[in-house]
Amino acid sequence: MKFLYAGLLCLLVCSCNSQDKYSIPEKVENDWETDHVENVKMSLEKVNLLKEQINGEKYKDIHSLLIVKDKKLVFESYYKGYHKDKTHDIASVTKSITSALIGIAIDQGHIENASSSVASFYKGSVYEHKWDSLKRNIRIKDLLTMRHGLDCDDFDNKTSGDFNTFLRSSDYIDYMLNVKMIHEPDKVNAYCTGSTQLLEPVLKKSTNYSVENFASKFLFEPIGIKSFKWEKTPKGNPAMGMGADMTPRDMARFGQLYLNKGLWNGKRVISEDWIEESLTPYGKLFEFVDYGYMWYIEPTITVNNQQINYYNALGHGGQTIAVFPELNMVVVITAGNYNNESDYYDMLEKYLLPAIINE
Repeated sequence: MKFLYAGLLCLLVCSCNSQDKYSIPEKVENDWETDHVENVKMSLEKVNLLKEQINGEKYKDIHSLLIVKDKKLVFESYYKGYHKDKTHDIASVTKSITSALIGIAIDQGHIENASSSVASFYKGSVYEHKWDSLKRNIRIKDLLTMRHGLDCDDFDNKTSGDFNTFLRSSDYIDYMLNVKMIHEPDKVNAYCTGSTQLLEPVLKKSTNYSVENFASKFLFEPIGIKSFKWEKTPKGNPAMGMGADMTPRDMARFGQLYLNKGLWNGKRVISEDWIEESLTPYGKLFEFVDYGYMWYIEPTITVNNQQINYYNALGHGGQTIAVFPELNMVVVITAGNYNNESDYYDMLEKYLLPAIINE
């Protein structure tokens, strides 16, 4: 009898361990093409080592990790009850979606360019009188690059545009237009989620679409995103800088669009000029990372003697869409790393990238 128990125990242990090993992502009709990591020249041994690290304590807050390599979904793992059909709060990754929508509106001729005055889109609105002589100098570009000049910094609760007070306000736009200017626009970087909300009337006024309808028709539907859900402001408008929900597979679609320089299945969704403009550094956030049009242009890292450049859409808690042009790769992370207990940069550099860049 003890041999039977031993056999059953061995079977259970082997079964559990097999679940921790790599498997090809599930193929779904009209979704990503899937493939084995070895077919895109990734090391299976190192991919399994990556899974072991996630299953341990070091990166315990991850909810999903996806890798799209050479336009194929080759790695997909979910944790803590998440799965491919469950949406996740993408937090400030929402800002990168907003940036794309501004670019599409410019491409279509609704907005002249990123240097257009934000105040000009408020004419005839209840907020028109709020744009004083200083704020009238704020351009769309200044909001996209976090060089707005407002006394607002999400990481400094002593500013008059304090993030928590902004969240408690009944009218996000009115609140932001009451925040004082302390710098000329395009002089100083200060990360301010509230300032992004000022772009909502810009899109609505210029395109004659609601933001939701414009995004669906010209961004989400063309690239097959079906899961995106806007968070709403107290006024019932879409929150432009935070809180949207989408599935990790759809997050990867957005990243792939930028990797493709605005093309999707041969059709132009965003101009290549806008992609390049968006990924140009316009100053440093947090004193160490370059910032484009609501994209982070990360410092070059070296793995196995190869220099790697990449850029990110990032959100609180570890939400990440990382694009690696030289590797033809998109990496998506969703997570609950709200206490900053995990270092996902460390995970990328020590475990994920070495699986691709073999010596």
